Amino acid sequence: MVGNKLCIFCCTLWIADYIDTLPAEIHTIWSKKQTGTSFLFIFNRYIFLIQWVPDLVYTLPGPSTDNICNILIKLQKYLGLAALLSTNALFSLRVYAIYGGSRVILAISALFLLSRLSIDILVSISPAP
Repeated sequence: MVGNKLCIFCCTLWIADYIDTLPAEIHTIWSKKQTGTSFLFIFNRYIFLIQWVPDLVYTLPGPSTDNICNILIKLQKYLGLAALLSTNALFSLRVYAIYGGSRVILAISALFLLSRLSIDILVSISPAP
């Protein structure tokens, strides 16, 4: 019960933040030519909403079968990996920009990104104890 309320509370905060930052997003991202970085930003911004829908269907009361719940859990797991990848890619690009476009720094941050991603993939595909 507390977990469901916490989920609704967090999603409400996310929606409030989304509404608050939407004018800046429209001005900065949507009104200019799209680049790879802007697509990554858009994907990262909206993947939480896409991930949130199966979570709400899974956690809120209503009729559902075990098969539907298992599908939603797998979908949420893969969406979580996609969100993690996009967030870490944005962090790597940010570090790259902060350090003046140093390719060495980009390579090091990409190495950390790939190692974290590989560990998360291994954890997600391994059977639960």
